[in-house]
Amino acid sequence: GTDQYVIGSPLFKKATITLENGKKFIIEGENNAERNVYILSGTLNTKPFTRNYITYKEIADGGKLSFVMGDKPETQRGVELKDRPYSVSIENSFKLVY
Repeated sequence: GTDQYVIGSPLFKKATITLENGKKFIIEGENNAERNVYILSGTLNTKPFTRNYITYKEIADGGKLSFVMGDKPETQRGVELKDRPYSVSIENSFKLVY
């Protein structure tokens, strides 16, 4: 298993999760609209957030995950190796020998 939750485009402008520990975790989608389905940028507690996943601890600690949405894809966001979620298929990959 993993503690990562993969992120996709939010279907709402704002959602608040009240956690068992009393903290709140807020997710916002600025400019979210039917045509604005692409994440242009993001912040987690006001710090730049480029990953395509969030961890359980980051949610449990409470705070705010904000996205700016747009109608064209941002092709440079979330493309670095560190931004990708864990993948069993990558970890267990092998080279084909011909």
